[in-house]
Amino acid sequence: MLRLAALCCVASIAPGSPASADDLAPPPAIEAEGVPTIPRGLSRALAAYRTVPGYAFGGWLGGRREALVLAGAAPAGQVFSVVTPGAPPHQLTSIAGRVLGCSPRPGRNQFALLYDVDGNEAVQVALFDTPSGEVSRLSDGRSRYSEPRWSPDGRTLAVTGDARNSRDYDLYLIDPDDRQGAPRLLAELTGLATVEAWAPDGSRLLVTEIDVSQGSRLLAIDPQSGTPTVVFPNADSPGLHSPGDPRYAPDGRAIFLSLYDGGQFRRLGRLDPESGGVSILTGGIEADVESFAVSDEGNVLAASIHDDGYSRLLILDAESGRVLARPGIPDGQISSLTFLPGSTECAFNLETTREPSQVYSLVTRTGVLVRWTLGVPGGSTFDPPAPPERFRFESFDGREIPAFVYRPDPVRFPGPRPVLIDLHGGPQAQARPSFLGPESYLVNELGLALIVPNVRGSSGYGLSYLRLDDGERREDAVRDVGALLDWVADQPGLDADRVAVRGGSYGGYLVLAALSRFGDRIAAGIDVAGISDFQSFMDDQPELRLDLLRLEFGDERDPRVQRYFRDISPLRRADRITTPMLVVQGENDPRVPVAEARQIVDAVRGNGVPVWYMLARNEGHGFSRGENLEYLRAVEARFLIEHLRRPRPAPE
Repeated sequence: MLRLAALCCVASIAPGSPASADDLAPPPAIEAEGVPTIPRGLSRALAAYRTVPGYAFGGWLGGRREALVLAGAAPAGQVFSVVTPGAPPHQLTSIAGRVLGCSPRPGRNQFALLYDVDGNEAVQVALFDTPSGEVSRLSDGRSRYSEPRWSPDGRTLAVTGDARNSRDYDLYLIDPDDRQGAPRLLAELTGLATVEAWAPDGSRLLVTEIDVSQGSRLLAIDPQSGTPTVVFPNADSPGLHSPGDPRYAPDGRAIFLSLYDGGQFRRLGRLDPESGGVSILTGGIEADVESFAVSDEGNVLAASIHDDGYSRLLILDAESGRVLARPGIPDGQISSLTFLPGSTECAFNLETTREPSQVYSLVTRTGVLVRWTLGVPGGSTFDPPAPPERFRFESFDGREIPAFVYRPDPVRFPGPRPVLIDLHGGPQAQARPSFLGPESYLVNELGLALIVPNVRGSSGYGLSYLRLDDGERREDAVRDVGALLDWVADQPGLDADRVAVRGGSYGGYLVLAALSRFGDRIAAGIDVAGISDFQSFMDDQPELRLDLLRLEFGDERDPRVQRYFRDISPLRRADRITTPMLVVQGENDPRVPVAEARQIVDAVRGNGVPVWYMLARNEGHGFSRGENLEYLRAVEARFLIEHLRRPRPAPE
């Protein structure tokens, strides 16, 4: 408490005080309502923790051993090349928008680039030529497109987009060398469709189609005629569903994919496209397959397996699923597994609690681990908090809820510590041990204990757990938050009178719901792009998203569901919220409309409760621009200092 009090003296500026040269001003695109001035001293204290995201693998440039990596925070995040392991990254792109991904063109020094503008998620596709630095937009600049896939010969780019009716994602082909041409419609599809892979001989395209009337299907589409054939599910795959990440074997005679096989976890399977039969390769592993890659030889698979928040890399026999090796990869999260063409070397991202995502590769034949990137791009160095402790707490129905807690240094911060509970979005996502980056300031300098739970509905803990919050069981996840407050109260090292809750998107809903249910036990709440009223949220969704959201939340046209929405929506219980709030929203948010923030801010202010509100006119679903993030972190720190420096007032 002494440390929080001392920092608060630095930040003790009354709301409404005029800003001075020593204050941190909001960036031009941010409107800050009710936010007190932020002393520049606080910003300077945070500067030591100012980092940008790490590196993400983008592919092998030209099919050779040269890595494309994405690095930096939007709008400065760009594509770089790393010519040899450990070499300094060389910046290739200078895109004004938000770079979302890249896909190398086979046999060429070019790559497809995905980007949007101001977080609007109207994703566009461009071609980047590395020798000249020329950027050519390949899409229409208006519609939304998904990640493209190159044909094996590199002549054609396949992509799905909603240009036809702004709802359904159809399949388009693009000739990247025809600068006057437009994406050519190949096949009209239904719902959300994604191009997954080309057959090795270019004769078929694998497309995943998610339509609420038919579920998730895997289609093989002829690139000449556009004729689709359903390859999964089929009559020979009863009980199998939800295909993911399908990839052809190098000879084209099998399709590898992840799927559910009637059990609790996502398996790795081998599908015969002719017979429709599926062989389960990881049936003996009681955990989700997160991602995988197929070697060019076709005899080896690299697979990432979920292990209670961490990833474990396995090398498998592609025919039998037998584990060939368990490489000793540091504890962390693995993603973007990609074999170098013609090689047994597999690249991947690894994020640990000690550093942000870095690019590695593993030579599966020898077990040699190679690190490609070093350090944090453009960031500062600091000692992150100790790795989090895994624990379980019992909820209202006796179910054990998984969670992690980051604790401050007990020597520097003795006694019961104030708590920040961070609730993830999704809801079908999960909190995992990760590099906290700037969040380390809250633990290292404010002495907060940071708890990240996986309330029911989170992924990674089985299909039944994933579905526990569906439909009219939504409030059960909120009750998990209440059970976590009970757990905190039982811990001698934590201060139950100084607890804040924070969450984004669906996590923002959980924050608002917790404040309306357990506000007398919470000192402060931070809502980032959260749902405040399910009815207004659903009423303001585009048709495609609405179909998918109904599967999770319920059909808002049903009077029974409407009544339930009224019962659980925080806006309908806003008169019970008496806890100070910080609300953060991007004006261009395509997922949670800005009205969700505005209405809860106005309603809670009507109770005479202090509400700080930040609206960024150049952001979407969450903040990504460097200057906005810097200001947000300073405001968030100021808010937590203000409301956790002393125990919450006793209820009257």
